[in-house]
Amino acid sequence: MLDQTHSAALACCLLLTSACAGDDGELATATETATETATETATETETATVDSSTTSAVGDDDHGFVCVDLNADPELPSFWIEQTAKVQVRLHYTPCLQEFYLGSHPEYRAGEAVGEAIFNDWASTLCTPDADRQDPVACSLAGLESFVQLLATDDPDPAYSLQITYEVEDSSTIAGGRLRFGPLPLEALAGCSPVVTILGLADIQGLDEIGTPLWQIETFSNTPSESRVTEGDCVEISIGI
Repeated sequence: MLDQTHSAALACCLLLTSACAGDDGELATATETATETATETATETETATVDSSTTSAVGDDDHGFVCVDLNADPELPSFWIEQTAKVQVRLHYTPCLQEFYLGSHPEYRAGEAVGEAIFNDWASTLCTPDADRQDPVACSLAGLESFVQLLATDDPDPAYSLQITYEVEDSSTIAGGRLRFGPLPLEALAGCSPVVTILGLADIQGLDEIGTPLWQIETFSNTPSESRVTEGDCVEISIGI
């Protein structure tokens, strides 16, 4: 009888040991799964962090800008520069950008929800100093109202352009200074070469406090110019009256 009891107890112990081993195996599997999940989450978070760090310092990854260098004529009286409260720059869309805004991607227009968000974002960054800026004009933008996007297809004389009014914070930075002009879609988004150009001497003007023109382009070069994410190949103008 004692042997039977001992055998039964031994069998019970073996069963319990087997069950515990099973539980430990399941626990180990669950722990490994949790560890793998945590590792994957950490990797995804790290990847997201890396991705966000590639965002352009100005605006978004799908849009760029062109730069404009303002060079004063040595014979221009300093008064005209000193009294400048605003610089108004109008650059004209070439056929690629006309098709982009009027045909393939009208949602990017300044008056549409998607476009409005983009233009507002650029308004907050176009004049922001950063390490990559060379001789920036000290300026600011007054939000969306600083942009005038003209896509006049019904007029007798069609016009396609973007005009930006920069509020000058320090007029001494104008002569020899540089402005960034955008947003302009990059080639990957536009599907063609996104180029803007100057068409007339009044396309860039300096204005006084009440909007009276003080100076304009005397000569210009290096235009048309293509949208890009870094400064270079800037439109060059000489300021005159």
